[in-house]
Amino acid sequence: MDQLKEHPQIVELLDTLDKNGLMKEKNEVQSLVSYIGGMENTLTEMLGELQDMRREINLIHNNTLRSKCHTLVEKTEGKIRQGFSAVKKMKDNLIQSAGNAVRAFRERGRDALAESVRAKKIPEALDKLSAMFGRMSKEMAQDTKKLSAMQAELQGAKGHLKNMGLLFMGKAAKEAEHSKSDKGVLSRLSRLF
Repeated sequence: MDQLKEHPQIVELLDTLDKNGLMKEKNEVQSLVSYIGGMENTLTEMLGELQDMRREINLIHNNTLRSKCHTLVEKTEGKIRQGFSAVKKMKDNLIQSAGNAVRAFRERGRDALAESVRAKKIPEALDKLSAMFGRMSKEMAQDTKKLSAMQAELQGAKGHLKNMGLLFMGKAAKEAEHSKSDKGVLSRLSRLF
């Protein structure tokens, strides 16, 4: 993953905007460049976390929960890859349009440069990306909540079965143990979002 802010066409565009006093346009381009870079880093970190979680999921003893966790991780990975695809498309479009903007400046001057940058509709692009990642995050957080609730129910059922066995043997039932929600795979998944 190469740094977008160091790409020759982006550097040239920012330099040209700066030299021509188009600070608003320069700031818009810089904000889009840093947003794309930040999302690439975030998505890469999330993929790394998911790889760690895959190893932890294999240690879960309950087959149903393990299967559901695998499904959730695969679904999450699909969403992250979808995010990577959107970021890559945006990055490629930005690089291409940066080259076009500099070319337009050389051919037609400062006004053509400003118009070319405005035509990218950068604030709208940022809003679209932000909304898309917000939806993805919300969907994944809901799935994680469902799995956490299922894990809590399974833990409760396990405690009730133990108590039933104790009662059959004539012993007193114990207080059902509550699972700690700050540990484990599901907790880590929920923190990703």
